[in-house]
Formats: sequence, structure tokens, C-alpha cells
Amino acid sequence: MGKRVFRVNTCCKRRRASVPASEGFEIVDLGLAQRLTELSYQIETCYQPCTTSYLDAKGHWNISCYSELAEDVPDLMVPGAVQHPPLLALLLPLLDELTVHLTRWWHSIHPHKNGFTLRRVQSFVTKYSATHGKSHLTRHVDGPQVHASMILQLHSPKGFAGGGMTVWDSEQQEHFYQLRAGELCLLDHMVWHQSNQVTSGERWVLVVFCQQVATAIANCHLSNAPCPISQMTCQDAISIATLAADQHFQVEKSVVFGLMKMLEFGGPEERERAAFALGCVAANCSENRELMMECGAAQLMIDLLHRMLAVGSMKPATHECAWIVAALGRLASKSTSNKSIIAREGVINLVAELVRSGNALEREEAISTLCNLSANHESNKDAIVATGVVESLLKVLKGEALGCIKERLWCMAALSNLASGSVRRQTVILVAGGIKDLAKVLSSGTSKERCRAAAALASFTEHRQIILDAGVMDSLCSMLQADGAEEKEEAMFLMEDFEPARNLGLCWAKKKSV
Repeated sequence: MGKRVFRVNTCCKRRRASVPASEGFEIVDLGLAQRLTELSYQIETCYQPCTTSYLDAKGHWNISCYSELAEDVPDLMVPGAVQHPPLLALLLPLLDELTVHLTRWWHSIHPHKNGFTLRRVQSFVTKYSATHGKSHLTRHVDGPQVHASMILQLHSPKGFAGGGMTVWDSEQQEHFYQLRAGELCLLDHMVWHQSNQVTSGERWVLVVFCQQVATAIANCHLSNAPCPISQMTCQDAISIATLAADQHFQVEKSVVFGLMKMLEFGGPEERERAAFALGCVAANCSENRELMMECGAAQLMIDLLHRMLAVGSMKPATHECAWIVAALGRLASKSTSNKSIIAREGVINLVAELVRSGNALEREEAISTLCNLSANHESNKDAIVATGVVESLLKVLKGEALGCIKERLWCMAALSNLASGSVRRQTVILVAGGIKDLAKVLSSGTSKERCRAAAALASFTEHRQIILDAGVMDSLCSMLQADGAEEKEEAMFLMEDFEPARNLGLCWAKKKSV
């Protein structure tokens, strides 16, 4: 018998949903009811469930037959699951059509991921019945490695009562759907849902898990075919990083994809070099940053960072983690949209954790990235302060974290950004001892540190009296008499905002320095 090709109507019927697709799920009618009726006998003939451990059914889940089971995603492996090739041969045309539909929907709610596509990592047919242990699946998410998933209601020859799905939106409000044959439930990353209890009959569904992958290397995952991008070496990455020091150096798309491939699939040294090179490419050229975002480099690095810092994971022994953080920080530089995209993917919490517990290089790059993410971006500033990282920044500033001069400079720049524009954030830093710590740097730091401390204190627009009470007058007078023009400028800028009554003594110092 020849393969049956199923084509999804481009003009599919959409049910009126009680929530928008932006909530992370949607129900659509693909108009496949008749086709699924014709296919149901063949599905039932191919259906050979295997006994697995799944969620709360430890070793007792035997109602699913797997058509696809990617072995390169260990976190998705289901103990006892076995792929059944005849089912894949039967369903492959339908699976391909459904994946196209899911990918279009996923791109519509994640337009910033246009450099990525979806690839299937698991697909299986499940038959629910009224039998104990086989009637439903409890509330769950499909896991951090599943970026999108879908459940297609198949034709159920015996019919059923009960069943249906419950999905929870971002506000944890329940939404119940009694899916009809041919209707598809589309789910975004980490959306809570459950399959409700079947009270009689049999309910058949097709479930598909997908993972995002860079578009240009999507075919490299599940086949041994050569990737369309030439293989880069460590020396290539070093050369690119060196050339990128020139602010006019622009890379081609193939170079970005080549470094991305190296970062995702290379050995430890290759990944480290690729991450470093991507950071260099992003550092000086806005066109390179735009190209990297278009190619999906930011999303790839964010996903890798999530994996490295996940509970129970072990960070690489190389500097890969630090260079990924640095590259993300440079992508965020001078771009409000990039700052928003990167922050929306949970990077701020990860970077804050590296400030607390990372090694010296990770801490330095994490602080600089927080500085870039917070520059002229109010919501990012609030999110950074909400992580509680201010105390960690002050520890570095005071030398408690054995910070080097560069770390201290980045700390003060970050504190300046966080304090700017918000009395609440200024107060958080004040309560943590930030003004006193900055005043101490003003009196005993290097020339660069004094300049940065003065600039940071100038951001505390609502706490001028507290700054004066911290004893900064002598330090500012000393800066006015320094040889460096920058010290004088920063000192005078800070003085200009002090109360006139307290300014009298400083005016004398200004005149004396002229």
C-alpha cells in the first residue's frame, strides 16, 4: 500500500478560545476528522504499547506507543520506552504536516526566534480507557527541554465519555477543552496541562514534543548527513575573534552559523573558543549584533546557559560559561529590544547567580552583563534588584569576594545604572550599605575607581544629605586638586547637586583648584 499523504488545510478552522495564543496555548481545528477516521484502523493495528515509567506511573505506564524517540536528548528519555518503526512509517506524513503548523504558530508568539525552527524529539500514540492507571494523566509540564508540544485528538472508534484537556494560563486560571477528532492543542514551553479522566470507552491521542534548533543546522540533529555549514576549527574561531577587534569588521551569516554549530556540537575547547569568538563579534559592530540576533545566536547561548546552571548540572571546566555570559552582555549593549529579549528568557536570574557563586572570570563577566542589561532599561533594573544581587555586588566592591579592579569598576557602573531613575531602587542600595561603600572608594580608591564612585553617587538624586553625611567632602576636594581632568569633572558634577548651605565649603575648594 502506498503512503497516504495528509495535508493540513492552510485555512484551518479556529475555535473561539477564552484566552489569546500569547498565553502559551491554542486550540485549532485542522479539518482532519474524516482522514483520521480512515486512518484509525491502521493506527490500532500498529499500536504496540511499551511499559514505561512516566510521571506518577512508575513502571506501570503501558498505554503509549512511540513513533519517534530522539536519543540525543537524555533529559527526555523515558525508561522502558521503545520506538516502533511501523507506527512512524504510517504517521510520518501527518507528523511532518503537524510540525509545520506548530512551527508557524510558535514563531507567531515568539517572533524573536526567527533564527530557530522546531524539530520533533518524541511522538507517540496514547490510548486512554476507564481502566485504573490508564484513564488520565495528571497535571504536568512537558519539561524544560521541550520548547513546544501538541496533542491531536485522533478518531476513537469506540467513543468515550469524560476525557478532554485542562490547560492553565500564565495566571494559573483553568481552561477546559473537550477536543473533537481533528482538533489540535498547541502548547508553548512549560505550560501546565492535564489529560482528564476517561470514564468509559477509549480515547486515542497523538502527542508530539518538539525542541528548538538553529534553522541552518536543523538537519544535523537526527541524521548523519553533513551539515550545510563548513566545519570550523579552534584556529578559525581565534582568527575571527582577532579580526573582530576592528569595529568595522562585519561577519557573514555563514560565520555566525559556523560558530553556533561549533558552540553546540564541538568539544570542550571548541565550545570555549566559539563562545569567546561570538562575544568578540558582538562587541564593536551593531550590524554583527543584529545578524547574531537574526540567526538565533542569543537564544542558543541562553539555552546552553540554562543547561549549565540547572540544578544538578556540572558547569564545564573551561571558560565557556563566562564567555557565553559576556557575549549575551555585548548583544544587550546599546539595544533596548535585545535587552528585553535576553531578559525575557530568564537570563537575569542566571547571571545574578554567577555573581554570587561563579569563579573570578564568571563573576566579572556576569557583573558587566548586568551593567549592560540595566543601562537605560527600567524593567530590567527592577528585575535585577529583585534577585537580591545588590548585596553580592557590594561584597565585590568591598573586596569580600576578592574582586579585581575591573570587577569593582563594573560593580560601580552597575550600581549607578540601578540607582538611576528610581527612589525605591536607590533605597534598596542605601539600606544594603551602598552609599557608605561608595564613599569609602571615593576616599581610598584608584583614580578610575574614584571617578566611577563619584558617578555612581551622582545617581542617588534623592539621598544627597546622606551622601554628605558619609563624609565625601574631603574626598571631593581632593579630586578637584587631582591631575586628571576626569576626576575634577566627576567631583564637580556631584557637587553641583548638593544643598547650597552645605555647598559653601566646597565652593572654596573649587576656586582653589582653578
